[in-house]
Amino acid sequence: MFIQCLGSGDAFASGGKLNSSFYVRTASKKILLDCGASVLIALKKQGLTAAALDVIIISHLHGDHFGGLAFVLCEMIAMRNRTKPLTIIGPVETETRTIQVLESLFPGVRMQPDTPVAFITYTTGKPLDFEDIRVTAYRAVHSETTNPHCIRLQAENKIIAFSGDTEWTDELIRVSMNADLFICEGSTWTTPVKQHMSISQLLAHVHRMQVKRIVLTHLGPEALSNIDQIPLPVAEDGMVLLDE
Repeated sequence: MFIQCLGSGDAFASGGKLNSSFYVRTASKKILLDCGASVLIALKKQGLTAAALDVIIISHLHGDHFGGLAFVLCEMIAMRNRTKPLTIIGPVETETRTIQVLESLFPGVRMQPDTPVAFITYTTGKPLDFEDIRVTAYRAVHSETTNPHCIRLQAENKIIAFSGDTEWTDELIRVSMNADLFICEGSTWTTPVKQHMSISQLLAHVHRMQVKRIVLTHLGPEALSNIDQIPLPVAEDGMVLLDE
């Protein structure tokens, strides 16, 4: 399995970083974990294409995590460069809101009956098996109108956990149990912030977690200004997080 960070930034591109997106390649699939609005830029900077993707998994419906779907679909429809199905797995309302964003940003660009896209809705706490991958979504503590979830992805005997955006919740212990990699938000260094997690909060719970490696993402200005004090790896755009 190969995992590369395409975008490690927050909603405001703090530090000049691109929006949330992680590229996962297995022997059979090319997967995106989150699809922020800057995703086409992120993909092409790494020599990748949206047309080659098989699956996109969405943690929640904020623009810096799912807004790139509209750009992926617009490129697909306008360029007619896709020959294989694309499966989009996300929370309730992913399809509805994606179509709304597409029509708002690109009026007149619409999916047709033969557009090779399928939307699948996951159910909180229930494993979703799609061919040779398993996706399990756990409830996150974030803006409720975005249907927020943490994601556990299992493929090729590897477990990848992703916090999405969330305050601390014990669901993070469940989602990351025995994970090979846990990609976790750390929006601030010590300052509490509603609907997000400080790195200090995470560090207070690390001893309770059974995970091989934690990498931080989604850092805001306070966290970035204290990066020399952070005792965990911090994702950078383009960084390879796993290659084995």
